[in-house]
Amino acid sequence: MRKILSLLLLTVALLQSCSTPPPPAINDPRVRVTAPYKWDVSVIAIGEREGENGILEMQVEFFNKTSDTEHLEYKIYWYDQSNFKIDTILCSQWKPRTISGNGHFAVNEIGPTKNAKNFLLHVRNKEDGKIVVAVDSRLK
Repeated sequence: MRKILSLLLLTVALLQSCSTPPPPAINDPRVRVTAPYKWDVSVIAIGEREGENGILEMQVEFFNKTSDTEHLEYKIYWYDQSNFKIDTILCSQWKPRTISGNGHFAVNEIGPTKNAKNFLLHVRNKEDGKIVVAVDSRLK
């Protein structure tokens, strides 16, 4: 009996040591959680750079802190240097994303023109359509 108990405790200890903790959510003024309820997906990284031909590229990484699958949609608004919105047909659509439990996903987009200097990313819950997070690069 003691051998079984010792083996069980050793197995539990090994399993705990192999699990990696979830990445921490970033504390960034560009991130606004707007959900009226607890949101179980966190923003873990934001990147932006000037890509080829001088066009803005953006990336926002998310992590699902639960074991449940989340069904989300996102939409990006692009702004010029003077913070005027750039209207494009490509940017006016909500794009669906599914993030598995304890999984990562990234939104990677390229600005519609060289005039795009900032972006606003909205992520909403697919079921109720409520925006749960906004990432606004104008708030740097």
